[in-house]
Amino acid sequence: MKSNMIGLAGEFRVMSELLLRGHNPAKPYLEDGADLILENALKVEVKSAHLMPQEHARERYAPDHYKRTGQSMSAISRYQFKSSNSLQDYDYLICWCIDDDLFYIFPRELKLPKRTLSIFPSSKSKYNHYLGAWSLLEKGR
Repeated sequence: MKSNMIGLAGEFRVMSELLLRGHNPAKPYLEDGADLILENALKVEVKSAHLMPQEHARERYAPDHYKRTGQSMSAISRYQFKSSNSLQDYDYLICWCIDDDLFYIFPRELKLPKRTLSIFPSSKSKYNHYLGAWSLLEKGR
């Protein structure tokens, strides 16, 4: 599936979740800036990703690491979200992990990686605090 189709599916999935939670999201007509705008004028950037296949993880990480640490290869399954220039124009970033139907809600103030954000949903990730953190969007409501 093309990445722009995955991106659009993510925007609609997040819009659906926001509607179910009592928000009234709007999608700007122009593709310049945030993906969604909430009724309280908060700007939301949406990123979507499928779980990275094990084969790709094996290519990137040396198997010796897993022998030394005793960590299983399944522990490296992750979602990778690529950053874009528009990440400066949002109040919140919502990452949708498609295969597990999980949402991570990050405030702009959080120092996230500039190029690629990797989320490991099956581990004790430093980002687990933001898993399903929909209450962050209540600011100014």
